[in-house]
Amino acid sequence: MNEIMNANTDLLPDGYAEWRKDIEHLIEVAKLRTAINVNADTLALYWTLGKRILAQQRQLGWGANIISKLSVDLSQKFPNDRGYSLSNLKSMRRFAEAYPDFPFLQVPLAKMENIPIGQVALDQFKEDDKGFVQVPLAQITWYHHISLLSKVKDIAERAYYITETAQNGWSRDVMLMQIANGYIHAKGHAINNFEQTLPPLQSDLAKYIFKDPYNFSFLGTVALQNELDIEKTLTSKITDFLLEMGRGFAYIGRQYHISVDGDDYYIDLLMYHLKLHCYVVVELLCCAQHNNSYVA
Repeated sequence: MNEIMNANTDLLPDGYAEWRKDIEHLIEVAKLRTAINVNADTLALYWTLGKRILAQQRQLGWGANIISKLSVDLSQKFPNDRGYSLSNLKSMRRFAEAYPDFPFLQVPLAKMENIPIGQVALDQFKEDDKGFVQVPLAQITWYHHISLLSKVKDIAERAYYITETAQNGWSRDVMLMQIANGYIHAKGHAINNFEQTLPPLQSDLAKYIFKDPYNFSFLGTVALQNELDIEKTLTSKITDFLLEMGRGFAYIGRQYHISVDGDDYYIDLLMYHLKLHCYVVVELLCCAQHNNSYVA
């Protein structure tokens, strides 16, 4: 059988592999667009249902019981759909109330400037001629939205988390973890000397990339661990480590050997950042332990 397969492979024309990869890419892009469109359609439907519930309650004075009745009727009419539970219909109402300008969250630029994010983060939000920034809501899923509504009340902070979730590809659980860890207050606030050591544009980007503090709670209890043990644990949990470091970091190696003027040095952790186009050296130091989290 292997001989037959090899023979068939040998008969393939030149350029077939590249041609096939191009077709595979087209399929992957189409699947992604389909998923994005399905999410946008779902959000549009849920927003419309929520808006209609709001309208009946506000204009005709219908009480909360109408949502319970609607849930029962829709679940009977569409038994294979799981989206019409009482709690989900209430979430639709809250969603429509929170975002009257669907499919966008519109936030005054002045509000965005008041939250603790740097200029690089602000620059990703485009201002319209009325002084508002528009954040597309379909960037994240319904389940992200209903969690975000309950956890983040400020609309400017919510706009920021929607954008960061979409750009970093966070799952709902990761998004909630980042919110709980105070991501908005940590991102771009690390103590640094970038203004003195980097060109202005690269300095702004570097400041935005690093956080303070980093939360390495996935290491477990570290009070009795030495730096080498922590280093080994970080690299054994590389996915969690890269997630906490943030988007754009690539891991190169640990105890990375370099030679400078004939002297040997070993870098604890060597990384590369795809946006900064430079290497990032991580040196581990003994720090205080807070709430079973290693902060470096």
